[in-house]
Amino acid sequence: MVKVGLEIHGYLDTNEKLFCRCKSIHGAKFSKPNTNICPVCTGQPGAKPMLPNSKAVEKAIEISLILGCEINQKLVWQRKHYDWPDLPKGYQNTISGPYATPTGVKGKFLGIKITEAHLEEDPAAWNPLTGEIDYNRSGSPLIEIVTEPDFKNSKQVVEWLKQLITTLDYVKAINKNSGIKVDVNVSVPEMKTERVEIKNVNSMSNIINAINYEEKRQKKEGQKTRERK
Repeated sequence: MVKVGLEIHGYLDTNEKLFCRCKSIHGAKFSKPNTNICPVCTGQPGAKPMLPNSKAVEKAIEISLILGCEINQKLVWQRKHYDWPDLPKGYQNTISGPYATPTGVKGKFLGIKITEAHLEEDPAAWNPLTGEIDYNRSGSPLIEIVTEPDFKNSKQVVEWLKQLITTLDYVKAINKNSGIKVDVNVSVPEMKTERVEIKNVNSMSNIINAINYEEKRQKKEGQKTRERK
């Protein structure tokens, strides 16, 4: 039996970015590349971030409550360091990590256990084919929702995600039109294969294809291992 866990990233429905006053808007239809930026969200030397967007913090707490999470009273920002063209500062501000205290923990939504929900900032958009970088979304507030590996198949995942997105959009907590990004974790315990994470899956059809393909691949790999023994 396959086990699937999700790390879901959704754009919070706020007017401003997380640590500056630039508008939090997405997509080419809203603005031209690199026109909705400032020294803070592009990581210019000497630029200092403002206090976190209070609306984003409130919506992150609201989402955590909807998910049935316990809310932590003290939220500490962490720096997630990595070198990549889409991250001008060299680190991402996030409330996650080994020593972090997430916004909400130990929840449950429609029968699926929630490990945590936390707030973080979005990196820029990097096109690996052209090398072009659009900083318009850099610094936009994201909610990340991490589930336990409670899903049994791709159909269950998609139906659950649709319900989650509809619920959070109804209370105007996330911007459904901006889409979501999902890291999909797949394992087949009976085959004793390694868990695999497929990152940044951005559509329901791709989520289905990723889970089904990985389940099939791991079962085939596990069967080969058994036959060699």
